[in-house]
Amino acid sequence: MFSLSKNLLLIVNDRLIVHTMDIITIIFITILLISSVIMDVRTFRIPNILTYSFILLGISYNIFQTGYEGFIFSVLGVLTGIGLLFFFYLLGWMGAGDAKLLGAIGAFIGAKDVIVAFIFSALIGGIYAIIVMVLFRDKFRGTLSILLQAAFNMIIERKLSFIPLNNDQNRPKLCYGLAIAAGTGIFMICAVTGIKVLPL
Repeated sequence: MFSLSKNLLLIVNDRLIVHTMDIITIIFITILLISSVIMDVRTFRIPNILTYSFILLGISYNIFQTGYEGFIFSVLGVLTGIGLLFFFYLLGWMGAGDAKLLGAIGAFIGAKDVIVAFIFSALIGGIYAIIVMVLFRDKFRGTLSILLQAAFNMIIERKLSFIPLNNDQNRPKLCYGLAIAAGTGIFMICAVTGIKVLPL
């Protein structure tokens, strides 16, 4: 059982383990998010050394907190975080660094709460993408039809189609690290204050 509050709850082998959104976790995640945004904006990529380091840091910290249960908590968070964005990476819509960034976040907050962070990030990312596409609509002509075709193939025909977006060098690049950082920031505010925005 998990709750969107100060305490992150995990049941392993019928034992209730409490993981607290403490100041150390908040500091670690904040450093990760700021570093990722800076790298993404400057280079349009999030380096492996950053994401892998924080994945190991998150796992180590939770092991220190609750031992074996903390290890399970973190590993499930990493796998869930990466898995949530892996589909979009396969479609060529997102970089592997973005998926690993969400995995690094999951290493600290666990599987259930990284889903909440992902939902916030997806909402912000969608708004961000729409704004950029509207502002530069001439350079994004045809992108919407590509997205709709991929959605049709997945939902109606139940096929995963690799339909890469046209890589126009003059087209503004989307920094999804910004959306992930903003979404995770909203999650942390909700977790610390106890505000429940999503019914999870």
